[in-house]
Amino acid sequence: MLPAHVFNGQTNISQDPFNHAPTVGTGPFSFKSWSSGDSITFERNPNYREPGKPYLDEVVVKFTADKAAEIQALEAGDVDAAWFLDPTYLPQLATLPDVSVDPAPGPQAGVWQLFMNTSCSSGPQQGDPACPHPVLGDLRVRQAIELAVDKQALVHGLMADEVKVAGSLLPVGPYTVDLAPSEFNPNKAQQLLDQAGWVVGSDGIRTKGGVRAHLTLINGLGNRLAEETAQVIAGDLQAVGIETESKELPPSVLSGGFAANSPFNLGNFDLIMYLRGLPIDPQAYLHGQYASDQVPSRQLQTGNNVSRIQDSNLDQALAAAGNTLDDSQRQAAYVSASELIHADEAVIPLFPSLQVDARKNYLQGWQTNGNDYITWNIQDWWLNQ
Repeated sequence: MLPAHVFNGQTNISQDPFNHAPTVGTGPFSFKSWSSGDSITFERNPNYREPGKPYLDEVVVKFTADKAAEIQALEAGDVDAAWFLDPTYLPQLATLPDVSVDPAPGPQAGVWQLFMNTSCSSGPQQGDPACPHPVLGDLRVRQAIELAVDKQALVHGLMADEVKVAGSLLPVGPYTVDLAPSEFNPNKAQQLLDQAGWVVGSDGIRTKGGVRAHLTLINGLGNRLAEETAQVIAGDLQAVGIETESKELPPSVLSGGFAANSPFNLGNFDLIMYLRGLPIDPQAYLHGQYASDQVPSRQLQTGNNVSRIQDSNLDQALAAAGNTLDDSQRQAAYVSASELIHADEAVIPLFPSLQVDARKNYLQGWQTNGNDYITWNIQDWWLNQ
């Protein structure tokens, strides 16, 4: 909804000054100024609906080059709060005596997932489910990969044990499915690879029929958690004979669809580690990501079955969930779907997302809210200085 009196019937509103200097709003603070690349300043709204609030006179939102710079600014006292920090910084934040940290599930709680491409990743049948991936097309290899990844080590070393290992892609919400996390068993992983015909070479890397067990693991550029997780996973897979190299792509490419040549959509990838948010009603999310007819293509650019998995039983479970209004029947269908997703091993749930916000101890009135961003109650903030 936009204020009609501001735009005066304009149709090309994208270039209007209102977009950079809004003059109409109902929140506790009003726009004051914008210093491009540095900060945005908001001032107290005297007409705010709650009498006597907000308590602060002004709020300045500063831009930083990265999260490391943001934490440095917090430590130096240049800022009073920092939001959406990388969980890998939790140990560093714990050393700051004048800083409080509130780790919590983000407002769009999701699960970090390892996507495996089951289709050909190159050639004329790239992305075609009918053409199996030379390494990942074998279920035993995908099972071995899950067994080889030490998820508990990831949670402990990178998330400071603030979350638990994920077993299900529906860990929260009205249709939560509680599945036991997979075990970490590299010996069993090696046995499966042996059974699948992948033989360890003199350099420790497996081959089969002249094909080298070499995979590229893609993650988002600039996300320290993703980068460090990818490094650990690559080491785990290397230990069982799967050569793995990491590659970083901008998030705008990964999520940009065909227009951005996203490997998700084109199918020219082996492994991608990615965070998928979880909506309250998971039907569209699950159907789009796992239904056999949702493989992305030039003809179906909205498809999200990026692993190219084809499972008629899973299709039936998803259809059963989508065709009933009975919550108990939907829950049962989602349990079946979750179990089938786990059995197909095309997507490995790693751990839930975690939003890490931090503030100076003198900033009072702050309340953590897992359903919203940190400023949801900014009208109640005040400084005890």
